[in-house]
Amino acid sequence: MRKRRVKKGEPECTRREALYAHIIGRLLHANRFPGPRPADYNDYCRKERTFYISEVFLKGDLILTTGGLWNNPNPWNVGYCVEKHSEHEVVILDIFSGTECNYGNESYVALHNLPFHLTMNDKQYALYQRFLRAIDAVDPYRDDFRVANAIPLPPGGVRFYTRVKWETERTAHDISFRMRSRDMRACLEEILKERKT
Repeated sequence: MRKRRVKKGEPECTRREALYAHIIGRLLHANRFPGPRPADYNDYCRKERTFYISEVFLKGDLILTTGGLWNNPNPWNVGYCVEKHSEHEVVILDIFSGTECNYGNESYVALHNLPFHLTMNDKQYALYQRFLRAIDAVDPYRDDFRVANAIPLPPGGVRFYTRVKWETERTAHDISFRMRSRDMRACLEEILKERKT
């Protein structure tokens, strides 16, 4: 399909708007056919890297507030959980500005397997690809480093949340890199060495 050209003076879709539109589309598709889902539905989606939502969320997950979104729209209605004090008290990182907000008295759902490129600029996505190559060099089967989320850090960096294979109940590592980072592989090797000693 040919891309429509934006006319002069016509507002372009922002990255935030594009992300929200994608989330809405995914949620509509996920709830198009109501009814009970198989007991292993989330495990299947996790394995196939397809979108699903869950009321269980961990530090590093992309979460959606389910109450304030309608009553008090703000940049933290969709963001990353960077601290989890309880099921209703968290610290949310705004995806695009990098600012944090203490969020309480709220319910949340986790949004799993949204494409990372929706929240990253080109340079950050290239850094994410470098990180995956570093993981493959150190841990080819990704038993110890499974990327749960990659959070863009303005102006030019990425915070990676990794988990250990088969251990879905906790976040194993929180690793940040900047654009000029050249020691990704050495950093992962050091973490792996400490883990196995």
